[in-house]
Amino acid sequence: MDISVIVPTLNEEAYIGDCLRSVRDQKTDLEYEVILCDGRSGDRTVEIAQEYADRIIFSEKRSVAVQRNLGAEAAQGDHLLFMDADTRLPEDYLQTAHGKFEDPDLLAFSASFKFWEGSKKYLLPEKITNSYFIFKSNLGAATLPGFNINIRRAVFQSVGGFKDVPLEDVDLSITLAPIGKTRYFGDFYVYTSARRLEKMGVLGTIKYYVEVDLVRKNPEFKNLMRYNDYVRCRKNLEDCAEKVSLLELSRDVALRKYINDGIEGLAESVKQKVKEDKEQFAEDILRVSRSIADLKMRVAVDRGDVDGALQMIKDRVERVRQLRERLKI
Repeated sequence: MDISVIVPTLNEEAYIGDCLRSVRDQKTDLEYEVILCDGRSGDRTVEIAQEYADRIIFSEKRSVAVQRNLGAEAAQGDHLLFMDADTRLPEDYLQTAHGKFEDPDLLAFSASFKFWEGSKKYLLPEKITNSYFIFKSNLGAATLPGFNINIRRAVFQSVGGFKDVPLEDVDLSITLAPIGKTRYFGDFYVYTSARRLEKMGVLGTIKYYVEVDLVRKNPEFKNLMRYNDYVRCRKNLEDCAEKVSLLELSRDVALRKYINDGIEGLAESVKQKVKEDKEQFAEDILRVSRSIADLKMRVAVDRGDVDGALQMIKDRVERVRQLRERLKI
């Protein structure tokens, strides 16, 4: 078997038919199967899926990660494709995707996306998101969004599949990054729904992912977040905000001391540039350090990021000094 397509579902009767039809209508000679893992839907999801899926299995736990893992356990394909129920494939997707694995070093990848609703108001977020993911991929820090993840089955098994955590797709991306090559490709795509944007708006969607990622990193916050999983809940946000602020403050205090120590260790030519506003310079170093951490797909800034930022400052000042010498300024 070449490919196993795995779709987790829960009450997706409005989307699952179009999703599975797009898989069935692929133009390819590859041998593939479609596995649907349902979380005991209360609507017509399973009834609709029976027309298209090769196998339907059920999960007693309603969890995207658990359902994907159960689908993978039943899979026979060498190449696993995980896709969401509100995603549709262009007719050449499977052929193109399988061809990417002709690169023996490639472990896993995602294609870019287009919103299938066709609303012009989402063209900008679509473009920005794809550009950002492609940029990170080119830096060796690919994010693999769950609406389409292609991975070699042997690799998926070797890392133990998805962890049952919020943003399980981001967690898998981080797990794979130091092991080998992963990519987010911009040369082909899937169609996916903008329903989260429709429901929450752009800012609400950003808040959702920020909170869920915080819970992924800090499980003790799970019961304090409004968005602590793929189900909305309401908790004491003031209490949460206070705890998050204390966490960030303690981290920043340690980093600021390390930054100040680093500034003291800079060459005199550099210190001369910053002596008038050392506090602002430290803020700039922290800002650059956060950017470095983001490019490495990490939430927290560590000392290695600070060292990288300080080195960038040293290199820039040295280049300016050499230029001034050549120009005799």
